[in-house]
Amino acid sequence: AEGPKAWTATAREILRQMEHGLDSIRRMKANALLHGLLAEIVALRYGDIRPAPSERARKVDQAYRLIRWMEHHLAESFTLADLAGQLHASTDYVNDLFRTVTGQPPMQYANRLRVRRAKSLLADRTLSVQDVSGMVGIADPHYFSRLFKKIEGVSPSQYIRHLHRL
Repeated sequence: AEGPKAWTATAREILRQMEHGLDSIRRMKANALLHGLLAEIVALRYGDIRPAPSERARKVDQAYRLIRWMEHHLAESFTLADLAGQLHASTDYVNDLFRTVTGQPPMQYANRLRVRRAKSLLADRTLSVQDVSGMVGIADPHYFSRLFKKIEGVSPSQYIRHLHRL
């Protein structure tokens, strides 16, 4: 189903995904749809240079599986090798897979998931930064604070103070 009508439908689906907010799964789906759309346009112009749809779908499915695994294991410390073990693949393959599907390396993606989860935990005013750090799989609260600030632009303590003002 290639051509302008299919492209319009794909573009509408991308916009629909964006209208519902871009959590990690929707962002990946929109990203995959956009890559597919661009591949079809390039194929029309320069010849068919895309991977088979089943290959693209397999890669997206593998990335989804790893993201779900990460979300269920955020309280644990895990490595790129642990992720590779989930797919029975090499660390290079997992790194390339994640970069292709999500646009970022897997451990960077995991850190963003950790910080996202930490933000919701910090909203519980009974938990300390140290408690939250451990709950998202980061044993060193100082490292957690640096990572949080790098991703969010404010320290966890500043984030908590901002929440209290709301």
